[in-house]
Amino acid sequence: MQINKEHLDIPFSKLLEGADNQETPREFIRSTEREFELRKMDIEAMSTDDLNHYIEFLDYLWNK
Repeated sequence: MQINKEHLDIPFSKLLEGADNQETPREFIRSTEREFELRKMDIEAMSTDDLNHYIEFLDYLWNK
């Protein structure tokens, strides 16, 4: 599923079948940026593709 800006404040558990994570995409992005000391990106200005690539990159950091 593609995450778009309208999905940023909906918990992953409601967006993705089988997910039990109550965190929203926005919360995931901001907490990951803080944890890895990344600069805060303007996710509102990102295209859907860029937003999804960014989320995939952040997920990769956690799974490294």
